[in-house]
Amino acid sequence: MRAIVVSQRVGTIKPDPAIFRAAEAALGAQGQAILHVGDDWAADVVGAKRAGWRAAWLRGQQVDSPLPSSRRGQATHGGDGDVVPDLELDRLLDLEAALGA
Repeated sequence: MRAIVVSQRVGTIKPDPAIFRAAEAALGAQGQAILHVGDDWAADVVGAKRAGWRAAWLRGQQVDSPLPSSRRGQATHGGDGDVVPDLELDRLLDLEAALGA
C-alpha cells in the first residue's frame, strides 16, 4: 500500500489525529496494520501511537532534515510518559532488518 498525504491539503499537521485518519483513508487500512516511521517524538511517535498505529522512532536528528524535531521526554500536549515506540532505529536503513524482511 502506498499513499501520499500532504498536511496542507488535509488542513492540519501531526500529531493531530485528522492527519492520521486521512492517511488511513488513503491507504485503505487502519490501526495496527500501519507502521509510521519518523524522527520527531511528538509528531511521529506520540501522534501515531495515539492514532492506534504502530510507530518506529528514528532516534537521532536526521542530518539531511532542516526541520526541528522533538525528543523523547520533551513536554508534549497531554504528556507522553505512556507512549512506547514499537521499534527504535538509529538509521532508516535499519528498518528492513528490524522488521525481519
